[in-house]
Amino acid sequence: MNTPNIFSKTSLFLLLFLVGTLGVLAQDNSKVKEMKIGFITDKLSLTEAEAKKFWPIYDEYQAEKEEIRNEYGNKTDSEAEINKKEAEITLLKKYNTKFKEVLPSEKASKVFEVETQFKKVLIEHLKGQR
Repeated sequence: MNTPNIFSKTSLFLLLFLVGTLGVLAQDNSKVKEMKIGFITDKLSLTEAEAKKFWPIYDEYQAEKEEIRNEYGNKTDSEAEINKKEAEITLLKKYNTKFKEVLPSEKASKVFEVETQFKKVLIEHLKGQR
């Protein structure tokens, strides 16, 4: 018996909704953040309990990632680039461990991948608006 996969339909709907509305939302970072939350929550199939634990940690991760960007800014020398990459790798390792503490391992292992998927969808949509 073929049972429809509710997550596939939900993901498709969310993705279409996201792509259809990003032009309006791109100018309002708080709304883009809300869409990102919805996208990641859906793609990881987070339960309410998991989401309550996950999002504060994810927000910490985002803040630390922003600190790294601010610290290294537009420095282009190789020493700064190496230091930036090392800081980013350290950050990924740190938060991979933290995500595994609050999510099942199969979900925790997909956090960074889903984050990248969201960025690609956003970029492609913005390119399409030009």
